Amino acid sequence: MRRWWTPEYRTERGTAFTVEGVSSAECPVSAITPRSMELLVVWLRARRVPGAAMFGSDLSRWPAVMVDAWETLEIEQARYEQARMDAELSEAKQR
Repeated sequence: MRRWWTPEYRTERGTAFTVEGVSSAECPVSAITPRSMELLVVWLRARRVPGAAMFGSDLSRWPAVMVDAWETLEIEQARYEQARMDAELSEAKQR
């Protein structure tokens, strides 16, 4: 039987939380390719400059791989933030 890896995060107060549906039957490090790391680094850099559009505001001019990567990373970032906020809300209710 395979063991599944699920990332566990913690709030500032130390409450553990996970993001529903995020798990892997393999070491997650093995899934990281040079290309996926490059896309992640570009996304992280672009997020530091609010309002900036690397290839302009017209998505039809963006490379398709960048549009797909951006959409996936933004969705997963939002899912992480929601899970974190839910954990923090649970902490506040326990006080």
